[in-house]
Amino acid sequence: MKRLLRFLPWVLLLGLVLYLVIDRKEHDHLPSEGNPEMQALAASPHEPDFHIPRPERSSNPQEPADDLLNPDISIPDKLVILERILIDYQSTHKSLPTGTREEIYAALTGENPRGIAYISAGHPVTQLPDYFFHVMGRNAIELRHWGADQQHFSDDDIVSRPHASMTPRR
Repeated sequence: MKRLLRFLPWVLLLGLVLYLVIDRKEHDHLPSEGNPEMQALAASPHEPDFHIPRPERSSNPQEPADDLLNPDISIPDKLVILERILIDYQSTHKSLPTGTREEIYAALTGENPRGIAYISAGHPVTQLPDYFFHVMGRNAIELRHWGADQQHFSDDDIVSRPHASMTPRR
């Protein structure tokens, strides 16, 4: 008898939850009594007359690397775009690409273990010498854009420091 009394509150609670769920489902399909527009829609046998247009997809959607060639986008914003491409790579491969600038671009253009291209092969951005990858390990890359003097590691370089999403997860 004591065992039955111990489980009785749980059974009652479960019954109450089921009653509320079933009762709510029944009322979800009823039109609102105080709203004549809702009653008219519920009584209407046909589909609504409106159409919500969907944006058309182009056969060649713009890829993020295209923005790296846009002169209207600031250099710090371009570094953020490049950083996002690297973070996408890291989220799939669990590490960042390493090696020389050419090897990193090769990995980003599909020469990686999974064959995924984050930048299309032959994209003009891979030929620009403006961006430099300072590899600091498998999970950290410092992105640099040389400034007006066209020299790396000088005072006018624009630098994106590695942040939390590009550092190892513990």
